[in-house]
Amino acid sequence: LVKGYPPNSPYIGSSPTLCHLLPQKAPFCCLRFDKACTHNSSEDAKAYGFKNKLIIVSAEMAGNGLYNFIVPLRAYYRPRKELNPIVLLLDNQ
Repeated sequence: LVKGYPPNSPYIGSSPTLCHLLPQKAPFCCLRFDKACTHNSSEDAKAYGFKNKLIIVSAEMAGNGLYNFIVPLRAYYRPRKELNPIVLLLDNQ
C-alpha cells in the first residue's frame, strides 16, 4: 500500500483526504467475488484468506455516501495492520 489521494473526488471543491491506496489500480475483474478471473483464481471471500474481519456494505449503487463511508476507513493515520477488507454488495455495476 502507498499513501495518496483518491483518484476521484465526489464533490467539486472538496479537499482530498490522504488515504492508503494500492500502488496500481486493480482490474475490475479482480474486484468481483462471484467468479474467478485470469489474474486471480479465488471465487469467494473465504478463498482470499483475509487476516482481518471484513466490512460488508450493501447498497443499490456506489455514490457519494459510499465514498464518504470508505475514505475514513482508509485514512493515512490508520495503521496498515488495522485496515479491514471492504466488500461491496451492489445492485448496479
